[in-house]
Amino acid sequence: MKNKVFRNKKFRFAVRLFTALSFLLFTAYQFFMAVQIETNRLGRLIGLVLYMFLTIASFFVFTHNYLFRITRTILLITALTMLFVIRILNLPALINSFDISHPVSVLNGILYVITQIETLVLLADYMVARSKMKEKKRFKITAFMTVILILMYISCLMIECLLMFRYHTNIDLRLDLALISRILYCFAFIGATVCLMFPGPKKKKKDPKKNNRGTLEKNKDIVELVG
Repeated sequence: MKNKVFRNKKFRFAVRLFTALSFLLFTAYQFFMAVQIETNRLGRLIGLVLYMFLTIASFFVFTHNYLFRITRTILLITALTMLFVIRILNLPALINSFDISHPVSVLNGILYVITQIETLVLLADYMVARSKMKEKKRFKITAFMTVILILMYISCLMIECLLMFRYHTNIDLRLDLALISRILYCFAFIGATVCLMFPGPKKKKKDPKKNNRGTLEKNKDIVELVG
């Protein structure tokens, strides 16, 4: 029953479109922030490029063209890997400012750890989804990882909301815009994880009769040409 849902073309199209549009709107917000805020502009621009990669990759999912699929894989892996690395580079500053007696510092620390873990899990999930293991086994593994990822993305959203509403931190310009951006981020990545559960395109089986017929016709042409 579950497999039938994920094989439904309308459902798959709706989830993929929702995911792509969520990434597009979140990337547009990142561009707006890079223009409006001068502090840490280089970091914002790097993040903007990486989220553009994810946005492009999310739209490339609508085609089964081999070149687009390879490009999508490169963009997705590059973006996720670089986001993880950039956060690692920010770790010393986070450690230096960490204060266990300060709730905001603790919540930001938890948010950092969960975000890094979910990035690695999403990368692993993508590798499994694109592996050549049997479909049933692959579906079970991706389904388990998807549940874990959804819980982590929702947890991050809840922590972000707590930081914004309770402690009035992590707000770039306006509370409403910051909240919308966090929701877009959450649902974009949840959509991406759900998309990994979708079965890949079925390979067309070669018809042996057609192949034999084609061979006979070629042989016939050769005989006619020789004769």
